Amino acid sequence: MKFFKIESFRKRKLLIMLSIVLIGVLIMWGWANVSKKGTPGKGAKGAEEAVEPAIPVKTTKAVKSDYQDFVTSFGTIKGFREIPVKFEESARIEKFYFKEGEPISKDELVVSEEQEEQKKKVEYAELEYNKNKTLYDLGAIIKDKLRQAELE
Repeated sequence: MKFFKIESFRKRKLLIMLSIVLIGVLIMWGWANVSKKGTPGKGAKGAEEAVEPAIPVKTTKAVKSDYQDFVTSFGTIKGFREIPVKFEESARIEKFYFKEGEPISKDELVVSEEQEEQKKKVEYAELEYNKNKTLYDLGAIIKDKLRQAELE
């Protein structure tokens, strides 16, 4: 009887070892299939996956050539030295005597104002002065008001 118990113990031990080896082989096989999953046609789902069509590509032989790079951008370019154009009063510009980017020298005529508006301002100032002169002569306003109209 002792012989039977020892024999059954050896059989169980052998059966457990074979089971462990079989489980290890199955795990290794599964791991290999998972790592090959990215390549089409291989792995556990490889047979089920559809093969993607090839993308057409044009190739050209590389040749040495001159290369010019152009960049399109928006912004403001400022000159090394800028001269602001200012007028004593607001007016419309009649004519420009230079082109953009063209250099100009000191005391050079750059623009001319529209004369019609200036003439109307002078005419209006003369009318105001004559009206205030008449009012001053009649004694309706003081001399300071007449002087102010004279200066305008």
